[in-house]
Amino acid sequence: MSTISLRGILKSAIKDWVHRESPRIRPSTLGGCIRKNYFSIVENTIVETEELQMVVGSGSNSEVSDIVDGYLATGKLFELFLTPHFQRQGFLHQCLIIIDPSSNLYGHSDFYKYDEESKTGYIVDIKTTSYHHFDFLPNEAHVAQVQLYMHGALYGEIWRTGENGEPVERLPNPEKCVGGLLYIARENAALTSEKQEHWFPYNPRLVEEILQNKAKLSEAIAKGEPPPIPPHYTPYSFPCLFITVGESVICPYWDRCWLSSVSDIGEETLKNITEMVKRFVRYKEAEREWEEYRKVFIECTSATPQVRVTTPLGVVEKTTQVRSRENAKRMVNLLIEEGKLSPEEAWDYYERSKSNYEAVVVKVYPNWTAFQQEEEGREENGNE
Repeated sequence: MSTISLRGILKSAIKDWVHRESPRIRPSTLGGCIRKNYFSIVENTIVETEELQMVVGSGSNSEVSDIVDGYLATGKLFELFLTPHFQRQGFLHQCLIIIDPSSNLYGHSDFYKYDEESKTGYIVDIKTTSYHHFDFLPNEAHVAQVQLYMHGALYGEIWRTGENGEPVERLPNPEKCVGGLLYIARENAALTSEKQEHWFPYNPRLVEEILQNKAKLSEAIAKGEPPPIPPHYTPYSFPCLFITVGESVICPYWDRCWLSSVSDIGEETLKNITEMVKRFVRYKEAEREWEEYRKVFIECTSATPQVRVTTPLGVVEKTTQVRSRENAKRMVNLLIEEGKLSPEEAWDYYERSKSNYEAVVVKVYPNWTAFQQEEEGREENGNE
């Protein structure tokens, strides 16, 4: 067995690309929550857009950071994949746009094209998202980012860059700008829709509002005091807390903004909630332990497809199911008829399901009376 860790190379490459710059105010996040930007920069933690938040959900800082890094790296791979195709249309890749030289506000557009005849600059950014989010596009933070790039191209500086990202040639400022966003389905790039392409003109009022927020953010960082919560924000609505794809998503800095406002729920209720959190953690730990024991059980009984073991505390049953290509066809057609699978998703689902494979199902039927007696026996022994 090789001592080379291929996974280690992949993880190192992702970290190296995502964390190559120190925290700063970025055009890509200025369209989002100003307080989230503040905490991210001051605490040197990664700040994800609300759309990414939908994907990663809640978790520890390291878990969320790793997942966000992976999605950002995936977006970069799609950008590099599309680069030669955009270049054949006359676009430059990764132009440096200095939006405000006095405050060190700058960014790199994915693609930029200058039309000499019309004196128009076209700025396009590539974003990845879930196909299920196409109905909610474009993301406001993404639009704000491209608006800032257009402002920089019109009134700041725009540079062609070299292989290492260094500025090599200043480009002429266009007389007008058009911005574009192309969203790619993270599940399958071939899933296309008219909802994934968006064009829009330069909006000076929106840019002025974003730059005002940027000034407030800079002032807050200088003072070491977080900016106030926007007046239209509430504890249980977007972007602080929202529900998507059947789960609730909470901002990683939610407690900095709202903990004091909900602390008047009563001491007894707060105590119950604390106990609930403890039990949830134990439940997750037990879930991981169960999965480990399940894997060992499957490995120990791998020679037998069907197993039923009776123990004093209950019965454990293993069933091995085999699905064939023909069954996959019937399943896909049935799911489409029931409205549980769209025609766009059908082919991808079929491709993943068509080949023969084994699904091992483990079920446990506890003897609750015996289990209760054993638990009581443990408690008695512990008290002696």
